[in-house]
Amino acid sequence: MSRSVKPACLHPRLLPWFDRGETDFQRCADCGLVLRVPMPTAAQLDAIYAALYGGEQIRSGRTNQESGSFALEQYANHLVAHELKPGMRLLDYGCGSGALLEMLRQRGVDAIGLETSAGARAFCREQRGFDVHAALDEVAPASVDLITMIEVIEHLIDPHAVLEQVRTRLKPGGRLFVTTPNRRSLRARLDGGHWREATKKFHVVLFDDSSLARLLEATGFGPLRHLRYSPVQRPGAARWLFSRAQQALGLAGTLCFVAGNPG
Repeated sequence: MSRSVKPACLHPRLLPWFDRGETDFQRCADCGLVLRVPMPTAAQLDAIYAALYGGEQIRSGRTNQESGSFALEQYANHLVAHELKPGMRLLDYGCGSGALLEMLRQRGVDAIGLETSAGARAFCREQRGFDVHAALDEVAPASVDLITMIEVIEHLIDPHAVLEQVRTRLKPGGRLFVTTPNRRSLRARLDGGHWREATKKFHVVLFDDSSLARLLEATGFGPLRHLRYSPVQRPGAARWLFSRAQQALGLAGTLCFVAGNPG
Protein backbone atom coordinates (compact mmCIF):
# COMPACT_ATOMS: atom_id res chain seq x y z
CA MET A 1 0.00 0.00 0.00
CA SER A 2 1.23 3.48 -0.77
CA ARG A 3 1.27 6.40 1.66
CA SER A 4 2.94 9.72 2.42
CA VAL A 5 5.01 10.64 5.47
CA LYS A 6 3.36 13.85 6.71
CA PRO A 7 0.67 14.23 9.39
CA ALA A 8 -2.83 13.61 8.05
CA CYS A 9 -4.37 16.68 9.70
CA LEU A 10 -2.72 19.71 11.27
CA HIS A 11 -5.93 21.11 12.78
CA PRO A 12 -5.58 21.44 16.55
CA ARG A 13 -9.17 20.69 17.61
CA LEU A 14 -9.10 16.90 18.02
CA LEU A 15 -11.80 15.07 19.93
CA PRO A 16 -11.93 11.41 21.04
CA TRP A 17 -13.81 9.22 18.57
CA PHE A 18 -14.03 5.73 20.13
CA ASP A 19 -14.55 5.19 23.86
CA ARG A 20 -13.40 1.57 23.69
CA GLY A 21 -11.17 -0.57 21.53
CA GLU A 22 -9.06 1.59 19.21
CA THR A 23 -9.20 4.67 21.42
CA ASP A 24 -6.21 6.30 19.71
CA PHE A 25 -8.54 7.52 16.93
CA GLN A 26 -9.57 11.17 17.25
CA ARG A 27 -11.83 13.34 15.11
CA CYS A 28 -10.82 16.74 13.78
CA ALA A 29 -13.60 19.18 14.58
CA ASP A 30 -12.66 21.25 11.52
CA CYS A 31 -12.25 18.82 8.61
CA GLY A 32 -14.08 15.77 9.98
CA LEU A 33 -11.21 13.34 9.48
CA VAL A 34 -10.81 10.61 12.09
CA LEU A 35 -7.14 9.77 12.51
CA ARG A 36 -4.78 7.91 14.77
CA VAL A 37 -3.03 10.04 17.38
CA PRO A 38 -0.13 9.69 17.52
CA MET A 39 0.17 8.78 13.86
CA PRO A 40 2.40 5.75 13.15
CA THR A 41 5.75 6.61 11.64
CA ALA A 42 6.66 5.68 8.08
CA ALA A 43 9.15 3.15 9.47
CA GLN A 44 6.45 1.49 11.59
CA LEU A 45 4.11 1.19 8.62
CA ASP A 46 6.91 -0.11 6.41
CA ALA A 47 7.59 -2.85 8.94
CA ILE A 48 3.90 -3.86 8.93
CA TYR A 49 3.76 -4.01 5.14
CA ALA A 50 7.04 -5.90 4.86
CA ALA A 51 5.66 -8.62 7.15
CA LEU A 52 2.29 -8.81 5.38
CA TYR A 53 3.60 -8.79 1.82
CA GLY A 54 5.79 -11.87 2.05
CA GLY A 55 5.50 -14.20 -0.92
CA GLU A 56 3.63 -16.91 0.99
CA GLN A 57 1.15 -14.44 2.47
CA ILE A 58 0.35 -13.11 -1.01
CA ARG A 59 -0.02 -16.56 -2.56
CA SER A 60 -2.34 -17.70 0.24
CA GLY A 61 -4.37 -14.46 0.26
CA ARG A 62 -3.39 -13.61 3.85
CA THR A 63 -1.95 -10.12 3.39
CA ASN A 64 -5.00 -8.55 5.11
CA GLN A 65 -4.37 -5.68 2.69
CA GLU A 66 -6.21 -6.37 -0.53
CA SER A 67 -9.82 -6.80 -1.55
CA GLY A 68 -10.76 -10.38 -2.35
CA SER A 69 -10.92 -11.71 -5.89
CA PHE A 70 -14.74 -11.48 -6.01
CA ALA A 71 -14.72 -7.76 -5.18
CA LEU A 72 -11.84 -7.04 -7.55
CA GLU A 73 -13.63 -8.81 -10.40
CA GLN A 74 -16.68 -6.65 -9.73
CA TYR A 75 -14.58 -3.49 -9.70
CA ALA A 76 -12.82 -4.52 -12.92
CA ASN A 77 -16.15 -5.13 -14.64
CA HIS A 78 -17.50 -1.77 -13.44
CA LEU A 79 -14.41 0.16 -14.54
CA VAL A 80 -14.47 -1.35 -18.03
CA ALA A 81 -18.22 -0.86 -18.45
CA HIS A 82 -18.68 2.59 -16.90
CA GLU A 83 -15.43 4.48 -16.31
CA LEU A 84 -13.13 3.61 -19.22
CA LYS A 85 -13.26 4.11 -22.97
CA PRO A 86 -11.04 2.40 -25.57
CA GLY A 87 -7.54 3.84 -25.59
CA MET A 88 -7.66 5.21 -22.06
CA ARG A 89 -4.76 4.56 -19.69
CA LEU A 90 -5.35 3.60 -16.04
CA LEU A 91 -3.04 3.85 -13.02
CA ASP A 92 -3.85 1.64 -10.04
CA TYR A 93 -2.35 3.56 -7.10
CA GLY A 94 -1.50 1.19 -4.24
CA CYS A 95 -1.90 -1.84 -6.49
CA GLY A 96 -0.61 -4.35 -3.93
CA SER A 97 0.20 -7.71 -5.50
CA GLY A 98 -1.27 -6.62 -8.85
CA ALA A 99 -4.47 -8.69 -8.87
CA LEU A 100 -6.69 -5.89 -10.19
CA LEU A 101 -4.04 -4.88 -12.72
CA GLU A 102 -3.96 -8.41 -14.07
CA MET A 103 -7.75 -8.54 -14.35
CA LEU A 104 -7.85 -5.23 -16.20
CA ARG A 105 -5.08 -6.23 -18.58
CA GLN A 106 -6.96 -9.43 -19.35
CA ARG A 107 -9.88 -7.18 -20.36
CA GLY A 108 -7.68 -5.22 -22.75
CA VAL A 109 -7.10 -2.17 -20.55
CA ASP A 110 -3.83 -0.22 -20.78
CA ALA A 111 -3.18 -0.43 -17.03
CA ILE A 112 -0.09 0.42 -14.99
CA GLY A 113 0.43 0.20 -11.24
CA LEU A 114 2.17 1.90 -8.34
CA GLU A 115 3.07 0.16 -5.08
CA THR A 116 5.58 1.14 -2.39
CA SER A 117 5.92 -2.35 -0.89
CA ALA A 118 9.05 -4.00 -2.31
CA GLY A 119 7.63 -7.44 -1.55
CA ALA A 120 4.43 -6.75 -3.49
CA ARG A 121 6.37 -5.29 -6.43
CA ALA A 122 8.59 -8.37 -6.49
CA PHE A 123 5.50 -10.61 -6.57
CA CYS A 124 4.11 -8.64 -9.53
CA ARG A 125 7.38 -9.04 -11.39
CA GLU A 126 8.10 -12.68 -10.53
CA GLN A 127 4.60 -14.18 -10.46
CA ARG A 128 2.54 -11.96 -12.76
CA GLY A 129 5.22 -11.00 -15.25
CA PHE A 130 4.99 -7.20 -15.11
CA ASP A 131 6.69 -4.37 -13.25
CA VAL A 132 4.94 -1.64 -11.28
CA HIS A 133 6.18 1.77 -10.24
CA ALA A 134 7.61 2.37 -6.77
CA ALA A 135 6.81 6.09 -6.56
CA LEU A 136 4.56 8.66 -8.19
CA ASP A 137 7.64 10.50 -9.49
CA GLU A 138 8.05 7.63 -11.97
CA VAL A 139 4.69 8.47 -13.59
CA ALA A 140 4.69 11.39 -16.01
CA PRO A 141 2.41 14.34 -15.25
CA ALA A 142 -0.91 14.46 -17.12
CA SER A 143 -0.32 10.97 -18.54
CA VAL A 144 -3.28 8.88 -17.35
CA ASP A 145 -7.03 9.08 -17.83
CA LEU A 146 -8.20 7.23 -14.72
CA ILE A 147 -6.52 6.57 -11.38
CA THR A 148 -7.92 3.96 -9.03
CA MET A 149 -7.32 4.04 -5.27
CA ILE A 150 -9.23 1.01 -4.02
CA GLU A 151 -9.02 0.65 -0.22
CA VAL A 152 -5.87 2.78 -0.17
CA ILE A 153 -6.68 6.26 1.13
CA GLU A 154 -7.23 5.03 4.70
CA HIS A 155 -3.54 3.98 4.76
CA LEU A 156 -2.20 7.45 3.91
CA ILE A 157 -0.51 9.47 6.64
CA ASP A 158 -1.14 12.64 4.62
CA PRO A 159 -4.02 11.99 2.20
CA HIS A 160 -4.25 15.70 1.36
CA ALA A 161 -0.70 15.85 -0.02
CA VAL A 162 -1.02 12.52 -1.83
CA LEU A 163 -4.27 13.50 -3.54
CA GLU A 164 -2.74 16.78 -4.71
CA GLN A 165 0.15 14.84 -6.22
CA VAL A 166 -2.13 12.19 -7.72
CA ARG A 167 -4.25 14.82 -9.47
CA THR A 168 -1.19 16.13 -11.35
CA ARG A 169 -0.81 12.72 -13.03
CA LEU A 170 -4.33 12.90 -14.48
CA LYS A 171 -4.98 14.41 -17.86
CA PRO A 172 -7.38 17.39 -17.85
CA GLY A 173 -10.83 15.85 -17.58
CA GLY A 174 -9.39 12.65 -16.11
CA ARG A 175 -10.95 11.01 -13.08
CA LEU A 176 -10.09 9.41 -9.75
CA PHE A 177 -11.99 6.31 -8.63
CA VAL A 178 -11.61 5.95 -4.85
CA THR A 179 -13.05 3.53 -2.30
CA THR A 180 -12.56 3.31 1.45
CA PRO A 181 -14.27 1.78 4.51
CA ASN A 182 -17.23 3.82 5.75
CA ARG A 183 -16.83 4.84 9.39
CA ARG A 184 -20.60 5.50 9.50
CA SER A 185 -21.48 2.01 8.28
CA LEU A 186 -23.87 -0.21 10.19
CA ARG A 187 -21.03 -2.51 11.21
CA ALA A 188 -18.88 0.40 12.41
CA ARG A 189 -21.76 1.79 14.47
CA LEU A 190 -22.39 -1.58 16.09
CA ASP A 191 -18.75 -2.44 16.79
CA GLY A 192 -17.40 0.99 17.72
CA GLY A 193 -13.69 0.88 18.48
CA HIS A 194 -13.69 -2.88 17.85
CA TRP A 195 -14.77 -2.38 14.22
CA ARG A 196 -12.62 -4.63 12.05
CA GLU A 197 -11.40 -1.79 9.85
CA ALA A 198 -10.38 0.29 12.87
CA THR A 199 -8.40 -2.55 14.43
CA LYS A 200 -6.07 -2.75 11.43
CA LYS A 201 -3.06 -0.79 12.63
CA PHE A 202 -2.20 0.28 9.08
CA HIS A 203 -5.56 2.05 8.79
CA VAL A 204 -4.64 5.50 10.04
CA VAL A 205 -7.48 7.71 8.71
CA LEU A 206 -11.20 6.86 8.72
CA PHE A 207 -13.75 8.58 6.48
CA ASP A 208 -17.45 9.14 6.11
CA ASP A 209 -19.00 10.47 2.90
CA SER A 210 -18.84 14.11 4.03
CA SER A 211 -15.20 14.11 5.12
CA LEU A 212 -14.10 12.26 1.98
CA ALA A 213 -16.00 14.66 -0.29
CA ARG A 214 -14.55 17.63 1.59
CA LEU A 215 -11.01 16.28 1.18
CA LEU A 216 -11.45 15.61 -2.53
CA GLU A 217 -12.78 19.12 -3.12
CA ALA A 218 -10.00 20.67 -1.00
CA THR A 219 -7.38 18.95 -3.19
CA GLY A 220 -8.82 20.33 -6.41
CA PHE A 221 -11.10 17.53 -7.57
CA GLY A 222 -14.53 18.14 -9.00
CA PRO A 223 -17.19 17.48 -9.91
CA LEU A 224 -17.72 14.55 -7.53
CA ARG A 225 -19.96 11.55 -8.12
CA HIS A 226 -20.89 9.51 -5.04
CA LEU A 227 -21.64 5.92 -6.04
CA ARG A 228 -24.08 5.21 -3.25
CA TYR A 229 -24.85 1.79 -4.74
CA SER A 230 -21.56 -0.07 -4.76
CA PRO A 231 -20.29 -1.83 -7.89
CA VAL A 232 -19.66 -4.83 -5.61
CA GLN A 233 -22.89 -6.73 -4.98
CA ARG A 234 -22.98 -10.21 -3.46
CA PRO A 235 -25.18 -12.81 -5.16
CA GLY A 236 -28.53 -13.84 -3.69
CA ALA A 237 -31.79 -11.91 -3.41
CA ALA A 238 -31.71 -11.56 0.39
CA ARG A 239 -28.14 -10.27 0.41
CA TRP A 240 -28.90 -7.90 -2.46
CA LEU A 241 -31.92 -6.42 -0.70
CA PHE A 242 -30.08 -6.04 2.62
CA SER A 243 -27.05 -4.38 1.02
CA ARG A 244 -29.23 -2.08 -1.08
CA ALA A 245 -31.11 -0.97 2.01
CA GLN A 246 -27.85 -0.22 3.81
CA GLN A 247 -26.54 1.72 0.82
CA ALA A 248 -29.74 3.74 0.52
CA LEU A 249 -29.44 4.74 4.17
CA GLY A 250 -25.72 5.55 3.97
CA LEU A 251 -24.85 2.55 6.16
CA ALA A 252 -22.92 0.49 3.61
CA GLY A 253 -19.47 -0.80 4.51
CA THR A 254 -17.67 0.91 1.63
CA LEU A 255 -17.64 4.46 0.30
CA CYS A 256 -17.10 4.93 -3.43
CA PHE A 257 -16.52 8.24 -5.23
CA VAL A 258 -15.54 9.24 -8.75
CA ALA A 259 -13.79 12.62 -8.74
CA GLY A 260 -13.02 14.66 -11.83
CA ASN A 261 -9.86 16.61 -12.58
CA PRO A 262 -10.94 19.98 -13.98
CA GLY A 263 -7.45 20.49 -15.41
